[in-house]
Amino acid sequence: MKKNFAYETYKNVEAPQNYKTAAKRGRYIRSMEKRTDAEDMRFLRGQLPTVERVLEIGSGSGRILHALLTEGRAQGAVGVEISPSRVRFGKAWAKQKKIAGVEHIAGDILQLKPRGTFDAVLCMTTIFPFFDMLEKDGLKKVLKKSYALLNPGGFLVLESSTFIETIKQCKDNGGSVRIWEEYRAGDPFRFHLMRYSWDEKKRQLEDVSYNLMRDKLFVDGPTTKRWHIENSASLIQKVKAAGFKNIKLFGGFNSSLYKEGISDRIILIARK
Repeated sequence: MKKNFAYETYKNVEAPQNYKTAAKRGRYIRSMEKRTDAEDMRFLRGQLPTVERVLEIGSGSGRILHALLTEGRAQGAVGVEISPSRVRFGKAWAKQKKIAGVEHIAGDILQLKPRGTFDAVLCMTTIFPFFDMLEKDGLKKVLKKSYALLNPGGFLVLESSTFIETIKQCKDNGGSVRIWEEYRAGDPFRFHLMRYSWDEKKRQLEDVSYNLMRDKLFVDGPTTKRWHIENSASLIQKVKAAGFKNIKLFGGFNSSLYKEGISDRIILIARK
C-alpha cells in the first residue's frame, strides 16, 4: 500500500493500545453507535432505501456499515479503509456484536477494486475531498470507479464538511489559525489541537494536528490532513462527468437543502 498522508495520519487510529480494558473499548463503541444513530443514520434512513449490498469508501472501523446491517437496511456490506488498525478494530467490533455480512478491507481505493457490484456506494465523514490531494484527478478516478461498481439505478452518497468557519478564521488571521476541540465522552483521547492553513487560489486546506490522551500524559502527533474544497458547482460537474444523474444536495443530516456559503456540510446523492 502506498504510504501517503492519509495512511500516515490514520494508521494507528483505534489501535489496541488506546483501549486498555474491555470496559473502555465498550464505552468507545457505544459512543460511536450513538453518534452514528444521531447523525449519519438520521440522514440515511430518510434518503437511502434498503439495499442488498453496500460499499463504503473510507469506512474507518465500520460504524455506518454496522448500523445499516443491524437495522436491516443492507444485507451485505464491504468497507475499504486505508488504516490497518481501524480495519482490525472493525473486525473485532463486528465479531463482538455478532454483526454478519460485513467485510472490512485494508487498502487504498485508488489502488484496488472491490469484488462484485453494489446497490450503494458511500463516501462519508469528510473523506472525498482527500482524493485530489492524494493523486492528480483522484476524485474523478474514485467517481468513475464508483460508477463502474454500482448496479443500474444504484446510489452514490458523498458527505463532507464545508469548513466554512475554519476557512473564515484562516482568512481573518493571515492564512492560518490554531484551534482546539474536545472529543466526545468515551473516546480514549480528550483534546484535539489543530493548526489549519488555507490556500485560497488552490482551494486547499491543510490541518496539522495533535491528540492528547484522556487518562495519561501522552501526545499523539503531529498528523497531517489535506482537503481540496469543492464548491457545489464543481462537485456536481465532476459527478455528472462520471455518468451519474438525479443529483441532489443537502446541507446536513436533517436533510435540509444545501445553501452555498452557508451550510457547514455538503451531502450529495446521485443515481447511476
